[in-house]
Amino acid sequence: MMDFKVITLDNSQEWKHILSLVKAYDFYHTPSYHQLEKSGESQLLVFQENNNIMALPLIIREIAGTPWFDASSVYGYAGWICSQKINSSEVSEILQDYFDKEKIISAFSRIHPIIENADSFPIGVVEDSNLTLGINLKEEPAIQRYHYSRSVRRSINKSRKSGIQVRMSKTVADVRLFSKIYTDAMLRLNAPKHLFFTNEYFESLIQSPDFDAFILFAELSGKTIGGAIFVLCDDLMEYHLGAMVDSHKQYSPLKLLIDEARLIGNEKKMSVLHLGGGYGGENDNLYVFKQRMSSLTYTFKVWKWIVNEEVYKELSSCKKPTNYFPLYRS
Repeated sequence: MMDFKVITLDNSQEWKHILSLVKAYDFYHTPSYHQLEKSGESQLLVFQENNNIMALPLIIREIAGTPWFDASSVYGYAGWICSQKINSSEVSEILQDYFDKEKIISAFSRIHPIIENADSFPIGVVEDSNLTLGINLKEEPAIQRYHYSRSVRRSINKSRKSGIQVRMSKTVADVRLFSKIYTDAMLRLNAPKHLFFTNEYFESLIQSPDFDAFILFAELSGKTIGGAIFVLCDDLMEYHLGAMVDSHKQYSPLKLLIDEARLIGNEKKMSVLHLGGGYGGENDNLYVFKQRMSSLTYTFKVWKWIVNEEVYKELSSCKKPTNYFPLYRS
């Protein structure tokens, strides 16, 4: 008999206990990261059969002006975490019953590309979206660097010779400094709304008790010219967000910061430095930038499930058909 329970952020200790029982998880799965999500209620759906556990973190969101809800995932990479895969037909039935009971008409999740079985959705569709990139920290440091393109190695050498220094920080003042650099960069890029974050978001991220997050700054002659946030959780290291000061972009400070983060990851015995992909999963300039430093590629997938076809069609009826999911939110 399969047991099913729903854990909310009111019981973060139990949430963390479930994380301790699975084979692998990332900071995107933790309760403190879900506390940063303001679009709905965070839930961890837990399925247990004997000693085997599968768990799925979701955000349950109201659909404005309706009695209905939908489910999504946090910004980043979520999907299943498990000790071992369990009976998929029973999981499907439980999910269907729970979503019907809670008036959830559709579900979507970005799936972690590295964690094994993260894409084990027994219902709905799992689609390949694009690729993400990483640096294999199990290799010798010299081999890791060898995988960089020649232009990246030259750029990093030039940065060091130019006197650019790298420092790590977690102070509130430096968090706010990074927030300004990052926001200014997103404004220049005319980035979509979901790529903007508040000072409070960055402060809570850096101060989280569930993982180790820090900022690396690049400085030249006492002036900060770029910064990046890296997060260590379990044996995974994530390049979360980064930006550079427009007046010093010729120094390409993010390359140096990633290289320094790689060395920290080696010291901390991390298995991989995951760089992610492009904006919105596209093979854009950001993707190409990361590709020139990467030795690994991963398939980034998403899960889509229309739980209630009738209501979904009704809510989407006035929308122009696109690939956006769910369509009624486009």
